[in-house]
Amino acid sequence: MGHKPVFQPGLSATYRNFTLGYYGSYRISGEGDNEINLYLGKSIGPVTFELWDYWSWSKSNFGGFTDFNMETTGHLIEGLVTISGGEKLPLSLTGGWLFYGADPTRSIYLELQYILPVNNSQIMFNAGYQAKGSYYAEKPGFVNLGVTYTQPLAVSEKLTLDLLLSLIANPSAKNIFFTVGISLYNN
Repeated sequence: MGHKPVFQPGLSATYRNFTLGYYGSYRISGEGDNEINLYLGKSIGPVTFELWDYWSWSKSNFGGFTDFNMETTGHLIEGLVTISGGEKLPLSLTGGWLFYGADPTRSIYLELQYILPVNNSQIMFNAGYQAKGSYYAEKPGFVNLGVTYTQPLAVSEKLTLDLLLSLIANPSAKNIFFTVGISLYNN
């Protein structure tokens, strides 16, 4: 998170409860890292298993995409498990483990989310805790407390635009951010 706008495209395809996807983050201006993130997921009822490959680079830190050497790689490989209550119980719990790559402490992250439907919009509350390691903070603690309001705006029958407003705090780093986002997707 910074003070300059970013472009964050994503693309995914799902077939027989398998999802293959891409998510990126690119600076429009200013200094900082860019990201290419690839993932594979499998849902079995209320449980989703995912494997993510996060790769980031900047002008000052450009390790090649094919560099998976533990000491020089810009990749982080994470295994995630999410248990979701679905529409009847809009609560989910996610656990993630950065088990390979640029985090030598092998951090473990837990996040609880609750989604409150409000007419055709929603409010999401989340609390993220680093249980082990030092990727998100120097020691275990809450690293992500937030609330996000999402308002869908129909552009056409097949195209939807979401307005997202988020207030996100990182108590461990004593930071707070207000972000504004626009999400465009095909229905």
